[in-house]
Amino acid sequence: MTETVSHIALRNIKDKYFKTLGDIKVKTDSRNCLVINGNITNYNDLVTNDLAEIFNENHFLIKGRIDNVINSGGYKIFPEEIEKIIEEYFYKINYYSNFFIGKLNDDKFGETCNLFIENKYNREIENSLLSYLKTKLNKYQIPKKIFFIDKFEYTNSSKIDKIKTIKP
Repeated sequence: MTETVSHIALRNIKDKYFKTLGDIKVKTDSRNCLVINGNITNYNDLVTNDLAEIFNENHFLIKGRIDNVINSGGYKIFPEEIEKIIEEYFYKINYYSNFFIGKLNDDKFGETCNLFIENKYNREIENSLLSYLKTKLNKYQIPKKIFFIDKFEYTNSSKIDKIKTIKP
């Protein structure tokens, strides 16, 4: 994480939780965001914007970034969790396109969960993906709409500029 300029934990790809390194201890704040404490922080609490689930002071799970959370009708949706499922599905069917889950304002729900795919419209992909997601996600997490966009907007550092991509 950039805030510490160093790594504070590792996770075996087969494990669910990260394990802290050295004397690092973790907890969450009132927002359920990760708080780090140890030699690397001069034993001061370093508050992040990473939503976390704590198993104990040395093991934790990152659920996503608080600034990415979609609040749809009072239900909190974590885009990173949905993106992981979509990524696994696309890999399984050999479909390779950039994509992301983004939020759009909605009069009824406040915000809705939507999928943006960098590619030409493909009805077969849309239908098969929605069928698959219905078996993996609850009704709030399933994207309200899927937008196929020929070309995403990118930052100077080649990251997807989600805000510019979503805005017409």
